[in-house]
Amino acid sequence: MSNIPRLTDLETIIMKVLWQHDRGLTIQEITACIEEKKISTASVAQAVKHMLAKEAIEVGKHVPVANVYARTFATCFSQKEFLASEFSRMQEAVYGRRCHTAGIAAAFLGSESAKNIEAEEMDELQKIIDEKKKQMKK
Repeated sequence: MSNIPRLTDLETIIMKVLWQHDRGLTIQEITACIEEKKISTASVAQAVKHMLAKEAIEVGKHVPVANVYARTFATCFSQKEFLASEFSRMQEAVYGRRCHTAGIAAAFLGSESAKNIEAEEMDELQKIIDEKKKQMKK
């Protein structure tokens, strides 16, 4: 999906919950899964309404809950697609239209937050780079 919308912090939290599950969730289930218990069901419902308008999520099945039916919601794009879109937005904001992936990666790897990167993750990054190089040669 090339038109991935920008999401608020709460919308991103909701997306993370939905990405962690193999099925659509109701608003009550989403609220129960959110680790920050200060978020109310009403706040989640309002965010879901906005996410539907942004086409970040879609209505799934209707499932029985107590003596009524509730809608479930599922994501319209993967976590990987979202991250790529956010990365592109950041890259454009910092560097303009010019692609400068190496500069952003170097800045991240040199930052304090990169101290928790494990060797396995570095190997995974190297595999991704190697695979991309192979694709570019073809």
